[in-house]
Amino acid sequence: MATITSKKYSEKDSELAANAMENIKCREGVCLSADAKPTDWENGSTLLEMDTGNVYVFDKANNTWRGL
Repeated sequence: MATITSKKYSEKDSELAANAMENIKCREGVCLSADAKPTDWENGSTLLEMDTGNVYVFDKANNTWRGL
């Protein structure tokens, strides 16, 4: 059985984490399946095709949208 330990984080740790979260700027978008998909969005952004219900996440490293 695994042992679970916890760590008490300082106020500085909490501040650093909050600042890091502010720098995440993923987008969410809605389009039609026939629409051109943007390729200048941030990694991890999501896109919903409203006519098909398909959801995609942007893979910036490969400059492509991956279906979920």
